[in-house]
Amino acid sequence: MATPTLKLHYYPARGGGEIARLIFAQGDISYEDDRISGDKWKAFKPNTPFEMMPVLEVDGEMIAESQAIAAYAAEIAGLRGDTPIERAQIMMVTANVHDVTLSSYHIFESDKDEATKDELKKKFREKIVKMAENQEKLLKSHGGDWFAGKKLTYADLAAFDFWDSFARHFNFTESDLKQSSSVVAAHFQRVKELPKIAAWLAKRPESQY
Repeated sequence: MATPTLKLHYYPARGGGEIARLIFAQGDISYEDDRISGDKWKAFKPNTPFEMMPVLEVDGEMIAESQAIAAYAAEIAGLRGDTPIERAQIMMVTANVHDVTLSSYHIFESDKDEATKDELKKKFREKIVKMAENQEKLLKSHGGDWFAGKKLTYADLAAFDFWDSFARHFNFTESDLKQSSSVVAAHFQRVKELPKIAAWLAKRPESQY
């Protein structure tokens, strides 16, 4: 099968585009990383399916929504699981990551003063700790190394992305993760040290979000 021409459109940030970038890196998949904002985004926006990003172009066909993009990327990268139960387990982890992430968005609403935001962030850290505890249970139920089956899948990359990119907005460090769950911290390090992931982390652009 011919390799498709891929172009990922997203802001100059990690955010909802980073999981696809991690999958493409691990799968050694060639793509164009189109980081757009300002007037370029305004011009492009009406052409997208839902007038939001990320958007992945596959031979000119547009796929929107980060979870759909990640699932497609994982499929072509060989990271979507080998059996129906593994694919369901992967979706369970990725959906939970997505749900927890979305549940924080109200904290950053512009009409809240900084003191209120700081208090809400403090409370949300408790939710993050609980997430680590739940992920530990899942990892232990599968032998401790990976979330589904006996090898890396995009569930592992989604969990890594959460701790690497999202948790930092709550000043939740790798040290905090280790205190919350040594098992999840070890999993984080395992993914971080994968050669292709390490290479991507070393070269990706710096961004605040």
